[in-house]
Amino acid sequence: MSKAVAGAVVAVILLVVAGFLALAEPFVDHDPLAEPFLAVDETQGKAWLDSQIVLEIEGSFSKEEVLGFLDIHPPVSIGEEDVAVEHIAESPWAEWFPWGITRVTINPHRSRLFDPETSYTVALKGESLTFETITVPRVVDA
Repeated sequence: MSKAVAGAVVAVILLVVAGFLALAEPFVDHDPLAEPFLAVDETQGKAWLDSQIVLEIEGSFSKEEVLGFLDIHPPVSIGEEDVAVEHIAESPWAEWFPWGITRVTINPHRSRLFDPETSYTVALKGESLTFETITVPRVVDA
C-alpha cells in the first residue's frame, strides 16, 4: 500500500471519528443547566438592589438575541452593558452548536437596576426567576 493511500485512509477515519463525536456529544454526558442565581440579603432574604442575576439557557445565543428574549416584569431599563453572555461547552467546537449552553449574567457591573420593595420576574427562553428586593430604611421628618 502506498503512502498516499495510507494517508487517505487515516484522514477518512479521523473525519468519521470527529463527525461522530460532534454529532453524538449532545446525547452523551450532557450536563444539566445550573439553577438561576442572585445575591440576597441574609437578614431579609430578599435581593439587593444591585444584584447580579445569572441564568443558563440551552442553545448558543448572541447578546443581541438574549436582549430580544429577555423579559423583566415590572420593566427595567436594560442596555447591552447590563448583560454579559458566556458560551459553555465541554469541547471548544461545540460551543456554537444548538446543544451548547449560554450563561447570561444580568447586571454584571452591579449597577442599581432594581427598585426597593418590588417583586420582579425575570424570564429568558423558558427559564424564569421571581424575587423581591430589599426594604430600604426611610428617613421620617419629625
